[in-house]
Amino acid sequence: MPERNVVSWNTMLEAYVAAGRVDDACTLFDRMPVRDAGSWNILLAALVRAGRVDEARKLFQRMPGRDVMAYTTMVTGIARYGNVDEARVLFDAMPNRNVVSWNAMISGYIGNHRIDEALDLFMKMNRRDTASWNIMINGFIQNKDLKRARELFDKTPERNVVTWTTMMKGYLQGMQSELALGLFNGMLTEGVTPNKVTFLGALDACSNLAALCEGQQVHQMICKTAFQFDTFVESALMNVYSKCGEIGLARKLFDVSREKDLISWNGIIAAYAHHGVALEAIRLYDKMQGNGYKPNDVTYVVLLSACSHSGLVDDGLKIFESMVKDRSVAVRDEHYTSLIDLCSRAGRLDDAKRLIHCLKIKPASGSVWSALLGGCNAHGNVSIGNLAARSLLEAEPDNAGTYTLLSNIYASAGKWKEAAQIRSEMNNRGLKKQPGCSWIEVANKVHIFVSRDKSHSESELINGLVQDIHHMMRIVGTVPTDNMLFDEEVVAI
Repeated sequence: MPERNVVSWNTMLEAYVAAGRVDDACTLFDRMPVRDAGSWNILLAALVRAGRVDEARKLFQRMPGRDVMAYTTMVTGIARYGNVDEARVLFDAMPNRNVVSWNAMISGYIGNHRIDEALDLFMKMNRRDTASWNIMINGFIQNKDLKRARELFDKTPERNVVTWTTMMKGYLQGMQSELALGLFNGMLTEGVTPNKVTFLGALDACSNLAALCEGQQVHQMICKTAFQFDTFVESALMNVYSKCGEIGLARKLFDVSREKDLISWNGIIAAYAHHGVALEAIRLYDKMQGNGYKPNDVTYVVLLSACSHSGLVDDGLKIFESMVKDRSVAVRDEHYTSLIDLCSRAGRLDDAKRLIHCLKIKPASGSVWSALLGGCNAHGNVSIGNLAARSLLEAEPDNAGTYTLLSNIYASAGKWKEAAQIRSEMNNRGLKKQPGCSWIEVANKVHIFVSRDKSHSESELINGLVQDIHHMMRIVGTVPTDNMLFDEEVVAI
């Protein structure tokens, strides 16, 4: 009978914890006539999850016959919310440890950005499970060390879907979409079934590479699985088709969607914005509100960008004004940047400068000044360009692109001495402009090109064709020869 009673009490305790009623769980725990190890561990874990580490410590000290689970819970909580060194002392004091305990301590080091100590502990483990390997791989990825993450990935004895997806996530975060897509294909070859997160990562890679064929293949695979086509998957697919130039397919996906939400609406608006069809993006924005969906900060970023690239200055200003009036939307740097870009692209540089001062945008907002500088470069405005460049260099002193744009502005105005001084200042700081990168899909294969890179098998033929095109552009006056001294590296492969 007492055993049955403690089970009933524990069930009630778990119900309070599941509902987030930790205080009620503590009260119930104190009233329990009899408790077992499960009772203590339920409440201990609840306190740790709620970040109430001090209360968890006190409960742990009162706990009779502390087991491995209790120690592991405390190691996790102290490392996450307290002191990782204190967690290590407790870990070393554990009378018994299992693989979960080791994983908890390794995760604690990783969460506190102490990757080398995490690796040292990982290497000391007598037995590792797949989670151990996954935790370490993810740790290297968080530390932006993709090389060591991949080395560990290749050594993992048994890779599961989390292993593959984690490594894919690392490549996507590192802007290496081709390698991420290659991993996805390797995963299929090894017979590992992707999960929803894996599919979303694969679609993200296809979007970044504008790889239509691969995106359609992933789409077909998703259709053959039991996954529901929720708004995240649908938006990812819309993004793929949009980036690949298939705006019609993106719209068809949106129209046939049974359950649309704000993510769906933002996705299709972004698709039209990406293709410069700003008027349709604005119409969808109006229709979205008519259907009872309230725009958020992402909606406004997309719309302002669409207006900017389509020259719809007045429409963009009205949209910005609507956003400012909406108290539920926090105005971010991206909104200011799009607003300034809107005016700068249209040549309304004085208006852009005035807006920066009226909105009291700080020099730390580098992207705003970058947008203004780009407009000055396009319209040859030296005075405002110099102001924008100096403000941008205050925010980003090692941005080589800023020096290049400013020198081009001076060169366009025939101020060669000033242009040379900017180049000299750039060289003195040891800065180099990052080479341009582009890619194209031919016969279901993605070809990537970097400026001055001659590693491609057809580089001589391609470079010759590019130079011929460039020569023709110079003849017809499409390329301004004044800027050739500074921008010719963008053309060469």
